[in-house]
Amino acid sequence: MKIFVGWPYDAVWVEQYVIPFVETYGVTILTGKELQGKVITDGVKELIAEADATLFITTRRSGPDANGRYETSDWVLDEIKHANSIEKQVIIEVREKGVDYENKIHADRQYIPFDPVDPMKCLVELGRSVGQWRGLSLKLRVSPLGEAPDKQAFIVGLKQRRGYECLYRIRQQGKVIYHSAGSVEIVREGQDYFIYTNELPDNFFHLTDVYLEVEVNIGATQWSAYGIRFNNPLEVPLETTDSVQKRID
Repeated sequence: MKIFVGWPYDAVWVEQYVIPFVETYGVTILTGKELQGKVITDGVKELIAEADATLFITTRRSGPDANGRYETSDWVLDEIKHANSIEKQVIIEVREKGVDYENKIHADRQYIPFDPVDPMKCLVELGRSVGQWRGLSLKLRVSPLGEAPDKQAFIVGLKQRRGYECLYRIRQQGKVIYHSAGSVEIVREGQDYFIYTNELPDNFFHLTDVYLEVEVNIGATQWSAYGIRFNNPLEVPLETTDSVQKRID
């Protein structure tokens, strides 16, 4: 798992303590420290897009205003804004006590309060979040349905590695709450074919009315499965669009 970390680089305690702490969970840390400048660069945007999750630390800048509120780093706010604009599914902010800013881009997202007087409490909460991020993975067996020629076309298409695309989505009550970050590989194991999901936050397995969708496009033919409930490994019976239409007719 890859986590992008953004923070004001004068907050040296982040690099000394927070990043090594997060790395103990077996994750890869991405940062834009070597790419810093006055504005967020394309290189930083690419790193944020590459990451599975993002962690931002907003610390106090200058003194408090008349209401006791502190500004924070414009650079970090730009990173948060970009992560939100590309709809990163996991955005966590560690916000120092007193920090406030207008037009919070992700006001509905989770944040962890940081009190310099009691920093350990923040680390405990951060550890819990990272533990959830690592989550679980699913092994999905994809099984083409239909007549023998359809099944053979599916298998031959994969063997020849023609330009296939395999996507999956997870819905709760009809709303997409997770999706693959681009096409995933279909792997042959013996006589069966499988896909492996990215790491899923484990709270998916505590939610109700959660279903999986899988779509495989091989050439001009689409294979699909909808409304699959969670088990591990999952059996995903795929139908072509043509076979569905024949069943309707």
